[in-house]
Amino acid sequence: IGSLYSLTIEVVPRIITAIQSSLPGCNIELVLGSNTDLEDKLAAGEIDAAVMCVHDIDRGRSRRVIDLFEDEMYLTSPRDSAPVRTPVDLRDWAGQSFVMLSQEFSSGRDAYRMFQQAGVTPRVALRANDIFTLSSLVRGGVGLALLPGRISQLYPGALQFSRVKREQRVAQTLGLCYLASRAGDEAIMA
Repeated sequence: IGSLYSLTIEVVPRIITAIQSSLPGCNIELVLGSNTDLEDKLAAGEIDAAVMCVHDIDRGRSRRVIDLFEDEMYLTSPRDSAPVRTPVDLRDWAGQSFVMLSQEFSSGRDAYRMFQQAGVTPRVALRANDIFTLSSLVRGGVGLALLPGRISQLYPGALQFSRVKREQRVAQTLGLCYLASRAGDEAIMA
């Protein structure tokens, strides 16, 4: 099973537990990566299925996608910073330093999309290649970030998640993706 790093907090453990209940003795290997990595591994047959952002992938006839839930991107800052009045207008934060994910990650692309919708070019202090490191950098005061709400479970109470203005918001759809040719596979169905 391929997964985004951010989904290992709660979603993937529940999926793995459910699979183990349905198929006792099933050998599960967890492969973590970006949406780009997971799409490539899925196409190459290196993973059976991927739990990832599905709102911007090609849902052609060769793939099956099961939407699981929606999440929203938020302006994220350290909890001990000044309270943020919501909804946030990203134009008001243009001069602040941001830490960003690489654009091979859906959350990285979505963050840049939010800035683009606001007509702002972010001042990037640092780029990270995983969401856990990025969250730690925000927590440590290196910069602000635009992160999905599911990350709030990573450091409960340590980060402040502030909703962004409607016209600048980006919602993510998270789902299970597998190749249509594997639709009859018992492990996939589990």
